[in-house]
Amino acid sequence: QEFQINAIPLPVVDVKINVTPPSYAGNPYDSSEQTGNSQRQLAVIEGSRIDFQLTSLNKSLESAVLTIENEEYRFTTRAGAATKSEGERKVWSLNPEGTPFAAVTAPLRYSIQVTDALGLHLDAPIHGTIRLTTDLAPRVSAAVRTRKVIPTATPPIIWSASDDFGLSKIVAQVQIARLDGEASEVELDVAPSLISGSKPKLLRDTYSLNLSELKLAKGDEVRMTLIAYDFRGDGEPQKSYSEPVVLQVTDRQGILSGLLETDEDSAKQLDAIIRRELGIGESR
Repeated sequence: QEFQINAIPLPVVDVKINVTPPSYAGNPYDSSEQTGNSQRQLAVIEGSRIDFQLTSLNKSLESAVLTIENEEYRFTTRAGAATKSEGERKVWSLNPEGTPFAAVTAPLRYSIQVTDALGLHLDAPIHGTIRLTTDLAPRVSAAVRTRKVIPTATPPIIWSASDDFGLSKIVAQVQIARLDGEASEVELDVAPSLISGSKPKLLRDTYSLNLSELKLAKGDEVRMTLIAYDFRGDGEPQKSYSEPVVLQVTDRQGILSGLLETDEDSAKQLDAIIRRELGIGESR
């Protein structure tokens, strides 16, 4: 006696992921990632939108569900879940609105399972992970050629700032410690060009700090710290601080004394180099 056995295949699907980063970040992904990445493990910038498209490769489906920590989000067909067309029921998408994928703010682990007309599922759910790529805070530094200044000087502060996606503001926090114990603080705009709307990723410039406006006297100390703010669209910008530049307010005699001390230090360093090169003072 002969029997005919018909094998019913399980569903076979392909999942593609489209990542849309925040508008301020531009397009940090390559074209293959942007048009549909079939990888299950992705790293995205915080605030990115993620769209899923699921395609059945061998049969129409009745449903497709994505699960995150026991919370279910259902895929729909392009023409709606009730469509009876064989072709339409092979292509499904997940609308990210109302889901954690509308704007990713934390790492996510998800799984996808489908059901066909006979109630059959994938042999094993599709698992994937979405990680966050950190949008680093900006970097900023400042330096000055001389530490001793007179009250009416305009010392040039050499500075640079950079950020992954753009800078929105550079300010100087100037703290004044006066000889009589009084302290005050002012904030100065270092990069007025950023007000116009440009968001450069790198800036290098020299800022002339006009000390005469601060009403200083001999013995006062000026501590200047640059603060750089990055650009994050409608989000709150991150800020970073430079190492402080410290200026000692003195008179012309103090400036000359400082130059002499610098010359003496340079002479000692040069003498030490010469002795080391000639081997003077080394034990035999």
